[in-house]
Amino acid sequence: MLALFSLLSGIDIRYKTVERLYAHPEVEIAIHNLHILILKKKGVKNVDCSGDGTGYSLTIRKHYTSEAQKTKDKAKKLDGKKAFDNAMRMLEDIDMEIESIRLDRSYSFPSYVDRFGEAKVYVIPRKFRH
Repeated sequence: MLALFSLLSGIDIRYKTVERLYAHPEVEIAIHNLHILILKKKGVKNVDCSGDGTGYSLTIRKHYTSEAQKTKDKAKKLDGKKAFDNAMRMLEDIDMEIESIRLDRSYSFPSYVDRFGEAKVYVIPRKFRH
């Protein structure tokens, strides 16, 4: 959301600054509400999304392999499904549709894919053992 917020608002925000502020629930709510207001003001109705097993996204400035391993290690302690469910609830609360979504193998089960209705769903396949 931070990358999208920066693009929509034209305000350059450093990740560490926001990361420290997110420790406060009041700040998280304020940023969330501001983000929703900006999306509505800009008239954003259809979105392209992505999701991974941690439930959290990365910016292109970070090296995916090293960051993905760090977040997947943390995800063992955290609940990526909880983040996914929170994002789906948030989507229901705002008037927005997913046009396409890219998911990693953690979400390759039909029970997840079916939740996106008419959206184009791209999934990195699960590893199969022979």
